[in-house]
Amino acid sequence: MSISSINTAILEDCCTYLVVLCLHLLKINLERHSAPFRYLRLPGRVVEELEDICRSEGVDPGIHAHMSEDRVQEYLDKKQQQESKLAQFNKQSKLFMKK
Repeated sequence: MSISSINTAILEDCCTYLVVLCLHLLKINLERHSAPFRYLRLPGRVVEELEDICRSEGVDPGIHAHMSEDRVQEYLDKKQQQESKLAQFNKQSKLFMKK
């Protein structure tokens, strides 16, 4: 296992930990105020901040339950564009290698 993959795994664990910690703190706050909620939806601002933290550390948060439909579509479109560019690059590389 390379150092890069170990660092990525550690960062993914840290991002997961941050999300769990936020959820735990929100749960404690709700219990303290005796709120009768059984389901917690993170505000969009908080979700975006957590995603930005993950991205700044090189971890792609991917698709998750707290994304809006628009953000999911943006993510899928971006992923498709990346795959198209990679396929085009691979095609050009093969042509270059034949010369």
